[in-house]
Amino acid sequence: MENYIKRYKIKLKTLSPVFIGSGKEINKKEYVYYRNSQEVYIPDMNRLFHDILKRNLDNEYQQYLMSENMPLLNWLKSVGYNNYEIKKFCNIHMDCSDALEKLNRQVAIQQFVKDAYGLPYIPGSSLKGAIRTCLLAEDIMKNPEKYGRVRRNVTPIFLGSKVKQTESLCFNNLNCKEEREDALNDEMKGVIVSDSKPLKYKDLTLCQKVDIGLNGGKNVPNILRESLRAGVTAEFDLSIDTKIVSLTKADIEQAVQNFYDMYKKVYVDKFIKIAAEKNTIYLGGGCGYGTKTVIYNLLGEKRGTEVIARFMSKKFSEHHYNKDVEAGVSPRMLKCTNYCGNIVEMGKCRIEISEES
Repeated sequence: MENYIKRYKIKLKTLSPVFIGSGKEINKKEYVYYRNSQEVYIPDMNRLFHDILKRNLDNEYQQYLMSENMPLLNWLKSVGYNNYEIKKFCNIHMDCSDALEKLNRQVAIQQFVKDAYGLPYIPGSSLKGAIRTCLLAEDIMKNPEKYGRVRRNVTPIFLGSKVKQTESLCFNNLNCKEEREDALNDEMKGVIVSDSKPLKYKDLTLCQKVDIGLNGGKNVPNILRESLRAGVTAEFDLSIDTKIVSLTKADIEQAVQNFYDMYKKVYVDKFIKIAAEKNTIYLGGGCGYGTKTVIYNLLGEKRGTEVIARFMSKKFSEHHYNKDVEAGVSPRMLKCTNYCGNIVEMGKCRIEISEES
């Protein structure tokens, strides 16, 4: 292999539940909830429906799907199934002790992304996107003069376009196309992050969305997510083409740490006080706007809060984001979940990068 290709191994350990959605859902009539054991069982619906046909219950099942609002477990028992018979159709079950008991009603479960064999994994694009955000923030902090014009012209109305300009200034340094903004000029194409090795279904748990306010109050909407539990380690391959991009392992590690330190200072510390951590990166959905943006790095804490608050207010007027400016933080809810009896942030991971031996 040519020596200008630098190869590394990445180990990503989840410190809290991580959700990366597939865009699919498990309907509330497609899973069985056992309240006493706090478990959810997911039937193979094809096998179950075949058995329903064998029992001549297809009319009753159709009526249930069209009109009945009872949980699937209740309906199955009402037409003669016992627990043993139900569970034999279920290949998958998950702990839900931190989730379903606090729901007002059973709801659809947002599914974690899975491979062709049905096993959960973390897409390389998700990890690369998180690293890219950290690298962009680092360049803004190291080279503030480069972004002076963008900084002066940022407004809530044009926030998205200005962030794109910022990315272009940072990464579009190749001369493949005349227009600088063309994606072919993006030097990050020289950074390849593989999908993670397949994980196990037992690595998943069910987590409920929990929003924590500045005063400690909680908002707990009826949203359930399949999420990787804390303590799971995912492995990736990282390749850097040094002919395209000048980037080292140390550059990534420093950018990740500095982004975390900044985010903790200007945002997380306003809600909860936790000890500083090393090599921490946020990944996936449900971990909050602040983990995905470089606005605080670009504009500073005060002006960044004002711009984000006004941007959110225009986009979601019903949520009164205009109050965030007075509160001194925006958005004024920290994205968390219940896990093992504690409130924890979503999407928190520890990243380790080592040279390939």
